Amino acid sequence: MSGFARFVAIGLTALGLAACGEAPRTPVPSPPPQAAIAPPTLPGPAAPGQARVYVYRDFGVFMHPAWTAVWLNDAKVGDSAPGTYFYRDVPPGTYTVSVNSDLPFVDQTRTITVAPNSTNYVKVYVVEGFGLSSIVGVSRRGSSGTMGNVPNVFGNIVVDAATARRQMARLRPMG
Repeated sequence: MSGFARFVAIGLTALGLAACGEAPRTPVPSPPPQAAIAPPTLPGPAAPGQARVYVYRDFGVFMHPAWTAVWLNDAKVGDSAPGTYFYRDVPPGTYTVSVNSDLPFVDQTRTITVAPNSTNYVKVYVVEGFGLSSIVGVSRRGSSGTMGNVPNVFGNIVVDAATARRQMARLRPMG
C-alpha cells in the first residue's frame, strides 16, 4: 500500500472509531401532526335571529397588496386586505355582495341568501393577470420597468364552512 493510501486508511479508521465513541445525542422533536394545529378562534355566533357573514382574503401567490371595498346591498361594510378577515351580523335575507374593481368582472358581484342563526363565508380574491400580480418586473412593451396604470381586478365567491375555516386559520382579523 502506498504512503498516501495508508494515510487515508488510518484517518478513516480513526474517524470511524471516534464516531462510535460519541455520546448519544438528544433527539430533535418532530413538529406536531397537522391535526394538532388549532383552527382560528372566531367570535361566537351572531345574536339570535341574525346571520353572520365572514369576508376574508387569503395571501395568494403574488401577495397582491391592493385593498378593495366590500359592499352588502350597496352599503360599504369593510375593506378587504391580503391575509385578513372581518365579519358582519345582518338580518336574515338576500344580499348582493360586491367588491370594488377597476374593470368589470363576472365574480365582482353575487347574490347570497342568509338564514337566521347561520354563518356564511365569502372569499375575496385577486383576478390573476391584472394589477400588481401581472407586473413581475416587466412592462407592457417587454422592457424592464414599471407597468404604469395597471387595473386591480377583484372577485368574490361563497365558500363552504370547512374550507373557509381552514383557509382563515393563518389570517388576522380586521375591524
